[in-house]
Amino acid sequence: SDVDDLSRDAPSKQDSLITRNWEEDFTRRMANALKGRGYSIPIAFATFDHDRDGTISFEEFKATINVVLRIQTSDKEIDLYWSRLERSGSSWSLAEFTNKFWDLLEREEKVGRQNTDDYREQLASINKTLTKNTERITKGEYNV
Repeated sequence: SDVDDLSRDAPSKQDSLITRNWEEDFTRRMANALKGRGYSIPIAFATFDHDRDGTISFEEFKATINVVLRIQTSDKEIDLYWSRLERSGSSWSLAEFTNKFWDLLEREEKVGRQNTDDYREQLASINKTLTKNTERITKGEYNV
C-alpha cells in the first residue's frame, strides 16, 4: 500500500536529509578554515592541489583537510564527503571546486563589500539631510 511505501521510505529520506545537513556543515567548516586564512577561491584551490596538475585528488583533499586546515574529522567522514562531491571524474576540478565554495568564500565577501558601500551612501544621505535641517533650524525656518 502507499502507507507502507511511505514508512519504508521515511528512514532513507531522513538519513538523506541528515547526510545533506552534515555535508553542508562540513563544507562550511572547510570554508571557515579557508576564510580564516584569507584565501580566495584560486588560493584555496591551490592549497589543495599539491602537485599543481589543475585537479584535486582524494589524497590531496584528505591531506589538506588533516594537515593544512586541521579540521577535526574522521577518515570515514572524509571518505563520505569525497564520495558525495560533484566531480566529473576521480579528481575535483577548479570549476567544480568553485561551484562548491563560491557562495561561502567569494559571494559573502562581495555582499559584505556591497553592504558597506550601501551603508556609506545611506549615511552620506542622512548626514546631508541633517546638515540641511540644522541650517534651517539655525535660520529659524523650523520651530523646534
